[in-house]
Amino acid sequence: MSVKYEAMVVTCIDPRCQKFIPIFLKEKNLEDKYSLFSIAGGTLAVTGDSYKNWKQTFLDNLKITITNHKIHKIIVINHRDCLMAKEMFGDECVSNEECETNSHHRINELFQNQISKIYPDIKFEYYLLSIDGKFLNMKA
Repeated sequence: MSVKYEAMVVTCIDPRCQKFIPIFLKEKNLEDKYSLFSIAGGTLAVTGDSYKNWKQTFLDNLKITITNHKIHKIIVINHRDCLMAKEMFGDECVSNEECETNSHHRINELFQNQISKIYPDIKFEYYLLSIDGKFLNMKA
């Protein structure tokens, strides 16, 4: 039996962020209405070249979620001070809020372009989570 959910949520596995995500999604009236895909680096890992198998794993999960859960949106929650971001952009960039935000914005655009080629009807929302629990709404 297929169930209709609102979205797939893509997050990083960083333990510092986990307590904030369900509260945020509940405030968005999404409790019990999303599937969760959590992987080290979130969309940074899915779009990067270092972890090509991870991208395919994400795409396989997305296909299953679209087919079985009938989602129409992907909600991306990446976070500040991410180790994967440090690997990709460097410590200096991640320690500079503007550089870090711009780098995440570029990853969001890349992610959306890659996924939209396969699933053109999917909508996207992007958030950048501070380690203190504040969510920045980002546009791709």
